[in-house]
Amino acid sequence: MKALFIYRFLTRGGVEAVLATRLRGLKKWGIDAQAWFLFDGPGRSLFRGVLDQVHIGSTKALSHYMESKRFAIISILDTPEVFPVLNQMPHAPKFILEVHSPYSENLHYLKSLRMRRMDALFVPSQFQASVVQSRLRKKVAIRVVPNPVGEAFVGQLSNFSPMPERPIVAWLGRLDRLKNWTEFVAIAGQLTAAGSMAQYWMLGRGSEEKVAGKLFRLAQRQGILDSLRWFRGVDQEHIPRVLDAVRTSGGVVVSTSKGDSFGMTIAEAMARGCAVVVPAEGPFREFVTSGEHGFDYPLGDAAQAAQQIKQLLEKEPLRRSLGENGRTSIVARHAPQVALGVLAGELKKVYAGAE
Repeated sequence: MKALFIYRFLTRGGVEAVLATRLRGLKKWGIDAQAWFLFDGPGRSLFRGVLDQVHIGSTKALSHYMESKRFAIISILDTPEVFPVLNQMPHAPKFILEVHSPYSENLHYLKSLRMRRMDALFVPSQFQASVVQSRLRKKVAIRVVPNPVGEAFVGQLSNFSPMPERPIVAWLGRLDRLKNWTEFVAIAGQLTAAGSMAQYWMLGRGSEEKVAGKLFRLAQRQGILDSLRWFRGVDQEHIPRVLDAVRTSGGVVVSTSKGDSFGMTIAEAMARGCAVVVPAEGPFREFVTSGEHGFDYPLGDAAQAAQQIKQLLEKEPLRRSLGENGRTSIVARHAPQVALGVLAGELKKVYAGAE
């Protein structure tokens, strides 16, 4: 069965990481998976080994490609500009819409969805299903299809060498308002004021202008300049080792996000055995049980988040236990062989016209 996944940008984001894992793994279930991007970008490195399955071009070029290949399944991931092309196709593959974006401005198209026919709608979490349903004009059946974490994240754990001198409290994501990075700086300030000797790592690019200057001023105000490191443009292939450094150091991975469709960075951290602290809302509640897989905190309460992180930094048995539980849980639900098996089953159901 031939399946084509269509997405707008070839960047280094979570959707591209998921697509790369799909292209590598779906052959096991007899699915010839290809990906089409409308715009080129820096995300090619995510697709090493499967670049022959990656295609880039305009909607016109996409139209010719789809006609020549005769796909059984065409799945569109938050790319409404291709709807007119699909609506004009003379033959009728099965059409799937996948909604992964957490950004409300990227979901406006749902209010006036103009697909001639949609055979299924996929989302990566129950939380995202509720977000999508609230934007649709009528109630539709939405299927939750779990995201796979990359094979490198579920592989055997290894300690990082040389041993970091101080525990690392890490934050990964885009430095924008939705990811709420300024709250992490406030949490780090609370920890430092409480006497913590941790170092703070932020990994991600800023989407706003002058974010570097804003980060510098906030870090200075919180008294963490000497212990803060900002890593921009870290390739996805290096993230597992970064997480190994966090775990080996006795550190913690933190999310402060106001909105995620799944929470990939936290799932990846858990897969590497890291203890995590996350907001007590959104999709995190679906795979982080507080006190079992990590801790959660009320979004906006930097003091409570800092208190929970401090507890994990100081209590090695608790930190190790939560990290081990989190890894076991994520691998059981989101390892490639598990999550891709679910996806393959759903694709075959759509193709067969089954509910």
